[in-house]
Amino acid sequence: MNRNLTPIISVLMPVYNREEYIRESVESILNQSFRNFEFLIGDDGSTDSTPQIIRKYAEDDKRITLHIFEHRGQFHQLNKLVASARGKYIAMMESDDISLPERFERQLKFIQETDCDVCGGQVETFGARFSDLCYPETHEGICLEQLFRVAILQPATMMKSVVAKENPYLEDIFLVDYEWPIRISPRYRLSNSPALILKRRVHEKQTSTVNLTKCLKESANIRFKYFYSMFPNTPIEDFIAFTRIADKQPMTSIPELKRAGKWLVELSRCSEEKMKKIMQIRWKNACDFSVELGKETISIFNHYQALLEGRKC
Repeated sequence: MNRNLTPIISVLMPVYNREEYIRESVESILNQSFRNFEFLIGDDGSTDSTPQIIRKYAEDDKRITLHIFEHRGQFHQLNKLVASARGKYIAMMESDDISLPERFERQLKFIQETDCDVCGGQVETFGARFSDLCYPETHEGICLEQLFRVAILQPATMMKSVVAKENPYLEDIFLVDYEWPIRISPRYRLSNSPALILKRRVHEKQTSTVNLTKCLKESANIRFKYFYSMFPNTPIEDFIAFTRIADKQPMTSIPELKRAGKWLVELSRCSEEKMKKIMQIRWKNACDFSVELGKETISIFNHYQALLEGRKC
């Protein structure tokens, strides 16, 4: 691509000491079926061979621009890259993940069809753990799922450029994946494409693993504030039951289990069918984790399961 032409997409990737994985990540972007993009890579002061590897790619593909920064953290560098992005859309990428070849093509089509502001997609993990990360597709579903977990994965997102430029990432927290979508969701429309678009590498050097204790504390604080922004008059006993569902912990009493069931029934009234199924899975898990409460858990499970399925009980 001619550097003087305005790209449709600006792909942004911060990187720090990723010599082991960087080649796969870069090549997964360069091999996209949609090719009209600029690729801005911000090195966060790497001390290994990462910058040299990227420079070699940049010599061969003029879509790549390497920015070298002092070591100030991923999201400091990412905010810098956002400011210099020229594309109509911005696509995020992490330096240890793999984008599937049709990711950009599928996300662009989805954004144009739905007129959403931020588009994620379905993700599978590999490496230390293999699993499918099934995300809701509608704005309503995402807003509800954010009560439990990250519902639109940051390195899988493509968004209208103005959204990123007007809403910089916070640089002093670890769980930006969780905080940023919650912060912008009242003002922008979020969606997830139903297509699988990203392979998420799981390994021991990830921020969420290295800083697990801080991440858990941040997650609890973010969830508390978000929950009470949506349900401000909720008794604290209900919130505690809700957090036990989200954290996959056993309930401590029969009344607490009933509270959990009522919340899942309420949230299952979402118009997105996928969310109804997710709430049913959570309810089964909550009861399985709480079997030590006794035989009454069976009748309670059946009662709320019927309500979750829309049956009379």
